Amino acid sequence: LGNSIVSGAALDSAYVATASWDFDGTDDYINMGNSSSIKVTTTDTSESEGITVSAWVKADDWGNVTAVNTIISCYQFSLGGKGWSMAQYGNAVYWTLNHSGTTNLALNTGWRAFALADGSSGDPPRAHWRESGWHHLTVTFDGRYMRTYVDGGVANSTNVSDIGDDDNAISYGIDSTNVDLMIGADPGLLTGTGGTAPWIPGTSSASSYWNGLINEVAVWNKALDADAISDIFDAVDVDGAVLDLTKDSGDYDYSGDLVGLWRASEVSGTTAVDATGNNNGIIKNSLGTVSEVPS
Repeated sequence: LGNSIVSGAALDSAYVATASWDFDGTDDYINMGNSSSIKVTTTDTSESEGITVSAWVKADDWGNVTAVNTIISCYQFSLGGKGWSMAQYGNAVYWTLNHSGTTNLALNTGWRAFALADGSSGDPPRAHWRESGWHHLTVTFDGRYMRTYVDGGVANSTNVSDIGDDDNAISYGIDSTNVDLMIGADPGLLTGTGGTAPWIPGTSSASSYWNGLINEVAVWNKALDADAISDIFDAVDVDGAVLDLTKDSGDYDYSGDLVGLWRASEVSGTTAVDATGNNNGIIKNSLGTVSEVPS
């Protein structure tokens, strides 16, 4: 689908998704490696330089699950909790991120949660239970403010975390290349020569696997504004059309800041193709696709 009007919104750039990844919650994941282009570190609060991560997700169970189900992560617990992660736990989705302050210490900004179960306390206004079961999840960080969004709107009244000063770099721990970025799992430490650097990309072990569907995983080196995030959500169509993030459209003008975009419709063998051409992912184990798409 090329230029068109999508879902009643005046958006002129759409992409038709034809498949979604179906994670089994046991051993499926995608490893995108540890390139600095997707493991954003530098921030500039005044210029909104930083990171945005988004994905369309549908859990097999949006209820009160008792294990961590990871959506996308480069968060390494064995390094004392470094990096960032988006994951489901209980009946909520949590985001955590570490930044380096003026003393260059890794500080955990804490879990940012938004309830997804219909009628639960703290439901965000736009996060009504969607009949389709799909939700669009987004987090931004500009070096000072961390904001969470669900289904195109702010997560809840506490969706903003203010560090209190500007330009805090994102911290990945011992070495910014010491852990891979993964879809569907938390990464373990990379293998290195004699147990030390240089680390070998793509060698992380995996844990805390996602159980459900994931599609349209995107990373930008910019903190997207609320209008752009709203446009991304509003563009979804029952026939599989979503906003084409590689092109500017409406209030979305961040295509030039996109550093990673993995679509389940674009798979070549065991390769999850990065639509930006920067970082293809390697599909692990029996992960396959289904025809169901965000709606």
